[in-house]
Amino acid sequence: MVHPFERIIPSDETEKPSRRNVLKIAACGAVAAVAAKATGQVATTMAIGEEGGQPGRPIATTRAIGEEGGKGPVIVRPGHQGKLLTHYRNFQTALRAGDVETAGQEFTKMETAAKSEKKNSRYKRLVSNSRKQLDTALTTRLKHADANLKAKKLVPAIKTYRAISRIEGFKQQALAKGKLTEAAKLDGHAEALSEVQAQELYDTAAKAKNCDKVAIYEQTARDYPKTPTGKKAARQAKALSARLKREEAASAAMLKKARKAKGSSQVKMLQAIVRQYPDTTSGKLAREMLPKAPRPRPGGGMIATTMAIGEEG
Repeated sequence: MVHPFERIIPSDETEKPSRRNVLKIAACGAVAAVAAKATGQVATTMAIGEEGGQPGRPIATTRAIGEEGGKGPVIVRPGHQGKLLTHYRNFQTALRAGDVETAGQEFTKMETAAKSEKKNSRYKRLVSNSRKQLDTALTTRLKHADANLKAKKLVPAIKTYRAISRIEGFKQQALAKGKLTEAAKLDGHAEALSEVQAQELYDTAAKAKNCDKVAIYEQTARDYPKTPTGKKAARQAKALSARLKREEAASAAMLKKARKAKGSSQVKMLQAIVRQYPDTTSGKLAREMLPKAPRPRPGGGMIATTMAIGEEG
């Protein structure tokens, strides 16, 4: 019977790698690093399932596991190309939702980002095709607004004209401004314009936090009290304020109990407060009270974070 260790060759008897093989390995590593940087993927010698790995941000590195020296990890950050593609996705989302004004804003940002990519024909085509899409959408919306104006539906007509009139670089902008002048001569224009302005202010609350929504609703109700949207905003402000007060009271009671708890029980209670009431005063205090958990730092060392176990964000 042969002992399993008998066939192991001692390190001093193993054949040393030739200079040619060393150069081959180095060349392959360089190509992998360049490819990773171009595609946004990770080039690393870290094995699957190895402890200490850091998923998430793409890292291109030539440092092997346990290897001394070598080049430390380099974070591949999105440049102008990444910004352009981000604005393109936002542009398409706005178009699908029928929000031509937001689509126009995202298109302008796309054009700005594309200026740094003059040599890349793919991005030039992307911007060119997006311009055609936006032009078609503006023409369609303008026709709908003309139909509403003809039917004396001033509110939807004026709202569309105002949105298109703020999009620069398209022929529809001048047409929309002309239609606004035409609509101003019709009976009921003042009331319709007030309602449109109230809707525009009210709509900004959609992307705001709850605490800021109350202020937006209150301002809408204060500036346009006689409009349907102004009255609706007054009701919304009252209901949301009452709800926020209840949440503040509930989170304060939970935080009071959490302060008396210890160890893992306290951590779980603080996590619950942060998860259920993130925008309340007690929710913010609970986040600060959570123990700081270290996480790996790119290039070595640790980074302290307040992210709780299982907490999103």
